[in-house]
Amino acid sequence: MIGTVHRLPASTFDAVAAGRFDGTASGILRAGQFSRHLLLVRGLVDAARDRFPGRRGSIDDALGVLAEAQAADPASFAAVVGYPYVGSWAAHTLQRIATGAEDAERHVGQLQAIAAAAAVRSGLRTPVTVPAPGGTVHLPTLGSAWGGSPGPATVLAGQPASVRFADRTVRIPVGAADSDGWHALRPIGSDGAVLDDLHAYRVPASLVPTPRLGPRQHADWSRLHRSAERRLVARSPAAAGLLPLLKAVTPLEGSGGLRGLSATSRHAFGSIVLTPPDGPAGFAATLAHELRHAALNALLDLVPLIEPDSTRRYYSPWRRDPRPLHGILHGAYAFLGVLEYWRGEGERGGRTGFELARTAEQVVTAIDTLERSGRLLPAGERFLAGLRRSLARDGQADVDEPAATAAHRAVEEHRLAWRLRHLRPDPVAVAELAAGWAAGHDRPGATPAATLAESTDPFVESGRTALLAHAAKDAAWVGSLRDRPEEAFSRWPDLLDGDLALATGDLLSAARRYGERIATAPDDLDAWSGLAVTSTEPIWSRRPELVQAVHRCLLRDGRPAPVHDLARWLTPLADAYIGGGSRSSSNR
Repeated sequence: MIGTVHRLPASTFDAVAAGRFDGTASGILRAGQFSRHLLLVRGLVDAARDRFPGRRGSIDDALGVLAEAQAADPASFAAVVGYPYVGSWAAHTLQRIATGAEDAERHVGQLQAIAAAAAVRSGLRTPVTVPAPGGTVHLPTLGSAWGGSPGPATVLAGQPASVRFADRTVRIPVGAADSDGWHALRPIGSDGAVLDDLHAYRVPASLVPTPRLGPRQHADWSRLHRSAERRLVARSPAAAGLLPLLKAVTPLEGSGGLRGLSATSRHAFGSIVLTPPDGPAGFAATLAHELRHAALNALLDLVPLIEPDSTRRYYSPWRRDPRPLHGILHGAYAFLGVLEYWRGEGERGGRTGFELARTAEQVVTAIDTLERSGRLLPAGERFLAGLRRSLARDGQADVDEPAATAAHRAVEEHRLAWRLRHLRPDPVAVAELAAGWAAGHDRPGATPAATLAESTDPFVESGRTALLAHAAKDAAWVGSLRDRPEEAFSRWPDLLDGDLALATGDLLSAARRYGERIATAPDDLDAWSGLAVTSTEPIWSRRPELVQAVHRCLLRDGRPAPVHDLARWLTPLADAYIGGGSRSSSNR
């Protein structure tokens, strides 16, 4: 198998940075990722030969079939080896071999199935022996044969092709049709992408894919996807150049109320995994977002933009956990695509106005963080200039006042909640402040720095944010919930009493309710972030974690303090207090 190194012309780089994709840009990114797959497979083969000498014969046979397929039909070969989940398989298996995992040898066997898929697609008559764990053989880009006896099976090209188990033969129909013992990969949308609910390597271990979808579920996904494609192309012309990158869509389980989750893996270029979409508009925004992630992953494999650093972490306006600078870059780039989409919707109020205003403010924060980091390489500086051009073009969030207000509160609440979760003021200085308060000092004396705590909190959009979005769309309906709060709490179980007041703009009532909650549940971070976003003392908007830390210290010492009085006392430290410590964080 032969790969090629692909260079990116400066004009194409600038177009990608500004979010403009044509056939040249998409083609270079695809070609670069195909070469990456070839390199991954070659690295895996070399590692497997050394680690598992007994497999050398089957590995060499598979490589021989792949070479024949590449010579006979390069396009079919590229379709199989370049398939997104071949990349995720290769990366996963190489990592298992490198770490000495006990199951590594089992994963190596998928190489034979990849060779068999390439043989079938290119019409080779060479029989290919493949493992069949559990009596199933999965052929990337084609589908799965099932119901056979466990053990080796033989894949034969022909008209039709077939998978021969020890106890039965399963025919592979032409096209995306199921048959007895065969589940086909089925198309979704209009650009050749498939709905992949079969491949064993289709999602990371932390996510749960759906089992095989029934015909009605597949039809629902296809209908939504086609509607989202049309919507995206009409409202965000730049996305038309990104859609051909998409090769596979994989549904995730949406049980337990899990919605709005989507992801793109750098090892599975051209795939998206997501929970059931809430409609064409949300699906279109997800496509705009995730395809930007895919494009940036591919670009970063060709052109480094950021100095390597494995330790520094920063505030991301989209995540609960501190993120490396690459994560901030990805967020800014992906959400600029979302911003362009929402602007194309043409509305300036309601949910669209809320998303416009919120996304614009989030992107500004991320771009500022990138600019201040001091870690961008020259190519990264040039890329950042492209992001700023995109922001100037699409970032003017001229939305109506209710949408702008709700969006700003959602963004601020997220920022303040992040500070409360992750910034830890110096405990010695906190104890001095607590002692000064208890002694009745007129002013606080210490100015503690803070360090950034690690966290593995996943991103989950809160009920509070959803309620604010609804307030932008229908303030009267949200206002009516204050008379029937049980309806709100049944819809968003994580809401607090103060959230209904916050969403209706009654900040005094919201602050009082959040304060009451803290009095009975002092460790409730949602109550603290709600209080921070509704209170007027500068300490709340700049250093809420300091109020929380001193309050907690006093409580631990048996000297509880009224939280509002304590905040007023600490306000002189709003500007003097240094946040960040040995790891970087945003103090906006």
